[in-house]
Amino acid sequence: RVRPLLACPHLMAARRREVGGWELVVVRWGVLAGSMTTAPGADPRPAVELLRASARVVERPGRVGEVASIEETSLLADWVLEEGARIVEIDGDPAVLTWPIGAAVRHRKVLASEE
Repeated sequence: RVRPLLACPHLMAARRREVGGWELVVVRWGVLAGSMTTAPGADPRPAVELLRASARVVERPGRVGEVASIEETSLLADWVLEEGARIVEIDGDPAVLTWPIGAAVRHRKVLASEE
């Protein structure tokens, strides 16, 4: 379940907050590169732009998993695969990830079998 994140140069995902607004995360090569929340009722698009521009630059590793700990990437994979999580954007080969924009949790068993 972690390999797709370890092989992805940039992924931004979002989840709706219970109090309104969104939680946004950027994952680069399996590392948390940035995160932010938006206010309830606010348009999330400016936050997406700001987070994309301000997220930490993570250089491409020489091998998969070289720059990320398995613990960190596992926590991020759990977050991204949580029901209600949405993929906002992805850079690189989209075939790296098999998670759809909605209901990514459906693919947890498939990804787990890949380990």
